[in-house]
Amino acid sequence: MSTWVGIVTVALVTVAAQMLGRIVPVLGPAISGMILGLILRNVFAVGAGMETVTGFCSKRLLKFAVVLVGATFTLQEVAAVGGAYLIVILSTIAITLGVAFLAGRFLGVPRDLARLIGVGTAICGATAILTVGPVVRAKDEEIAYAISTVFLFNVTAMVLYPVIGQAVGMDQAAFGAWAGASIHDTSSVLAAAFGYGDGAGAVATVVKLTRTLFLIPLVALFTVMSTRSRTESHRGVRATVKAFPTFILGFLAMSFLSSVGVISAGAAAFLGTAAKFLVVVVLAAVGLSTDLSKLRRLGARPLFIGLAASLVVAAFSGFLLTAVAGGTRP
Repeated sequence: MSTWVGIVTVALVTVAAQMLGRIVPVLGPAISGMILGLILRNVFAVGAGMETVTGFCSKRLLKFAVVLVGATFTLQEVAAVGGAYLIVILSTIAITLGVAFLAGRFLGVPRDLARLIGVGTAICGATAILTVGPVVRAKDEEIAYAISTVFLFNVTAMVLYPVIGQAVGMDQAAFGAWAGASIHDTSSVLAAAFGYGDGAGAVATVVKLTRTLFLIPLVALFTVMSTRSRTESHRGVRATVKAFPTFILGFLAMSFLSSVGVISAGAAAFLGTAAKFLVVVVLAAVGLSTDLSKLRRLGARPLFIGLAASLVVAAFSGFLLTAVAGGTRP
């Protein structure tokens, strides 16, 4: 019964978010869905016990949305966009990990917790944390702290980025590249970018997927650093293999079909619209599954690491896009 209640609840929040997004364009449907979900979950306790539905939306449905976005690109465009912003992505990942490590040492935060916050901020939020956590033998509470910390600043970025982008007059390509290179979680990247415009959403998706691929060498690096025996080495290799985001293959397959004309321009536009709708569903589910009381129980020091890393990733990537990439779509 709770499954059907969850499906209906997510659907109702999605419809309400679509309406609110039209009334308040600065928020857009996706961010509106997150806000409405958070209010229902934490003020009225709606959403408790619906983990099966919200988990399906935030994991599987999100990946399906990303695959659909692939239809709006040809493979040539994917290579051009990903390659154009590669130096921005690599530099931002490196500086973010460094800041998190140094902030952790300065604040006396356990090394593994600082690492996880850095990885989550630099790559792809909770996915990166859950992948790297077992490799570095982090404690369960450290993994939970890191996810909560990164989530807090992820939501903040999702709301503030479009406002900042409008204030400084960023064009679609520049904003999409900025969001894709610096907002932590994929769902929030898509929400912020597609809320800014379809062009921004398209660029952000490719930049974010390119960035996500760097989780693989990062897991391999932590495996080497943390290995103490042959058994641990084998475990680390398996974690490295599992780190590959297989939904990217679906994205590339859809891009290939667009490249060879199997997917027409009209069909690609329809699939792109469907992807944007699914992002609203995903954000509504994320809001409904988020218990803010858990965030209030965090200690202050991990939050300062998350704040430092988030500020650096936003400012540094924005600077590089202006200085190196020029803020324009290739």
